[in-house]
Amino acid sequence: MPEGASFERMCPYLRGRQGLDPSPQPGADNLCLLASSIHLPLSHQREYCLSGRFASCSRYQRQWGRPIPRYVRGAQPIRVRPATPTPPLKTLPWRQPWFAAAVRWLIFIALFLLFMFLWRARMSETPPFVLERERIPTPVIEATPTIPPPYLPPTVGPPG
Repeated sequence: MPEGASFERMCPYLRGRQGLDPSPQPGADNLCLLASSIHLPLSHQREYCLSGRFASCSRYQRQWGRPIPRYVRGAQPIRVRPATPTPPLKTLPWRQPWFAAAVRWLIFIALFLLFMFLWRARMSETPPFVLERERIPTPVIEATPTIPPPYLPPTVGPPG
């Protein structure tokens, strides 16, 4: 790494403790606006903050596209590259909004047709619960020629 890093290669969130401009050399005076702690290791400054590879820093990646917190004064937001346009691809059928409803209806229709097929197959053969048996003649009640007495004769006592 060169002795002094240019300001174009420095991380936009790197600041000095006393002033707004950071030191181009790794040192204790540099701090990160995104760091939760006050201490910024010199090895981290050398590897990411001052070398121009700040885009691969985990703190920088977590902040990507979000505004700088309000309590930070004098910091300019990073310039975010415009998003590359996505090529016009045909949307897959199973990601269409109508697909889930169509699948539910197809399953319902398939189950209904299966039920109808099984019902028809069952009705076409003789059901096992119907048995062929001989007809039982119905009893016919006939009038008896003798008229029974109006009362029963007593079984105990003098004949009478």
